[in-house]
Amino acid sequence: MKKQHKRKAVKNFKIKKTYRSGKSQNKHLTGVFSGNSRGFGFVTPDEDQPAGPDGMDIFIPANAVGDAFHRDRVEVRLTKAQKGSRPEGEVIRVLERGKTEIVGTYVRKKRGGWVFPEDTHYDRIIIVPVQDTNGAEDRDKVVVKIRDFGNRYENPVGRITEIIGHEGEVGADILTIARSMDIPMEFPERAIKQAERVSDHVIEGDLAGREDLRSWKMVTIDGPYAKDLDDAVSLTKTENGYILGVHIADVSNYVQENSALDREALKRGTSVYLADRVIPMLPERLSNGICSLNAGQDRLTLSVIMEMNQDAVVEKYRIVESVIRVDERMSYPDVQRILELSGKATEYRDTSNQEKDRSGEISEPERGGKNGIHVGDSNRDTTMSDEELLSRYADYISMFCDMLDLSLKIRQRRKMRGAIDFDFPEAKILLDENGVPTDVLLEKANDATRLIEDFMLTANETVAEEFSKKEIPFVYRVHGEPDPEKIERVLEFVRKQGVKIEKKKQFITPKEVQQVVESVKGTGVESMISIVLLRAMQQARYEPTCDGHFGLAAKYYCHFTSPIRRYPDLQIHRIIHDCIRDRMTPEKIQHYKEILEDVSRQSSMTERRAADCER
Repeated sequence: MKKQHKRKAVKNFKIKKTYRSGKSQNKHLTGVFSGNSRGFGFVTPDEDQPAGPDGMDIFIPANAVGDAFHRDRVEVRLTKAQKGSRPEGEVIRVLERGKTEIVGTYVRKKRGGWVFPEDTHYDRIIIVPVQDTNGAEDRDKVVVKIRDFGNRYENPVGRITEIIGHEGEVGADILTIARSMDIPMEFPERAIKQAERVSDHVIEGDLAGREDLRSWKMVTIDGPYAKDLDDAVSLTKTENGYILGVHIADVSNYVQENSALDREALKRGTSVYLADRVIPMLPERLSNGICSLNAGQDRLTLSVIMEMNQDAVVEKYRIVESVIRVDERMSYPDVQRILELSGKATEYRDTSNQEKDRSGEISEPERGGKNGIHVGDSNRDTTMSDEELLSRYADYISMFCDMLDLSLKIRQRRKMRGAIDFDFPEAKILLDENGVPTDVLLEKANDATRLIEDFMLTANETVAEEFSKKEIPFVYRVHGEPDPEKIERVLEFVRKQGVKIEKKKQFITPKEVQQVVESVKGTGVESMISIVLLRAMQQARYEPTCDGHFGLAAKYYCHFTSPIRRYPDLQIHRIIHDCIRDRMTPEKIQHYKEILEDVSRQSSMTERRAADCER
């Protein structure tokens, strides 16, 4: 029965002859195979085995893949390895399977059926014999466990272990995408139990050694429906400038290193924000509860308190363990309206940009119809009139105006040093009550969103500089210089569009990229040129070495401000606590040196996975 199914499915594929090359290099390497929907793939060699110039990946033609699947660890033989060109090879054998369960769409046949993988890295249909269909119906979204990986002549065979839902069913397609990318959907029982044991309020013992900032005037500013509130801000205007406080949820107080909660958080790496749901890094009891900086509640935090002069230069700062009590839970739309009504806003548009990694329901926009693309505000809070809004927050209006003044100065300083600002609107998919997409809304940044961004960036840079200069093991956010050849091709394209480019040296600087972006603002080619420049940039990543951030034109940078939803932030909070409490012993330093490379690699991988899923 099994062979009968295999032969029938293979008729749908063009079987090629075994790969042969003119001159074998007889060199064998090991690495991880990345598949492609067109049948070919690439092998990324293990770190100690560079395959060609600059350690380029090895190209594997479709007829040389053998029975390798995406993410398998394989042994390859080089067949072409000429200087200056990408090496080619063929898979000799699979050393370790990267994945044994595939998510896809089940198509019923006379005897059993086929599963078409959701992930386009897999190019082969999986055969499911009739006895292994597990009751799946035609066009169901399923999980299939592979029990025979087949070969270049025969398709893999598996059995269905889970039915996610039917094609077109509310939520089924989104769940299928998440499952196909191995994003964990449920928390392990041990992690849930640990979360349940955490107190839902701050206990007296946790206050020891903390600065009491509960009397400080401070607010959170987020999307109106966000529930995982990582950060609060405070600002005092002084004779010499400003005292800016950035207060971040102290998640590390509740998630102990190497606990079940911590292991699951590292596995997830980040919260994932989808059109109809959030897949959190931490259980909601923590992310929306004791860790969230909810107004009127005592909360444990790590605070960066920065004394800044009139030009927004940080002259002095302190990083302290603290306890706070947020006064008001503000939303971006409300703060923007207050700035507009106060005559302080830099632009008067009814727009808002809820950060892409903030959770929230989305309401129907005020303008625009169904099934279109519009620029608008998906989070506008219309429950208060302008007069009611100004009256409700009268005690905070001057602080918001001072915040905007400081934000503009910070942004100008960042611009002067060459930071690149790709101001792309963010697309939001609007769903009806049945989870069916009805509209796409383009949201643009405004003063309220920018001031929070500016304050978070300032805190991140301050913390990164502190620990880099101390030479303490740390996790940094790194963005490398673009590849010279790649950027040169892009610049040549840009020149052909009539854009003047000044590039003084071999390697382009952030300021030179910024000047190109500025020169095309408001023109018909702005979007196109911004996109090609962005694609020429390297992908930001996490590293245990402080190698700077090209896009921000920053020598020091890290992610410190979002420990509820990003693991690197949680990791460096532990390091900061150890330093504050004089626990950074030689043994602790060695411990961090041993783990931070793996933490950085895992965090970078899960960030890319989440971004792919959210797209």
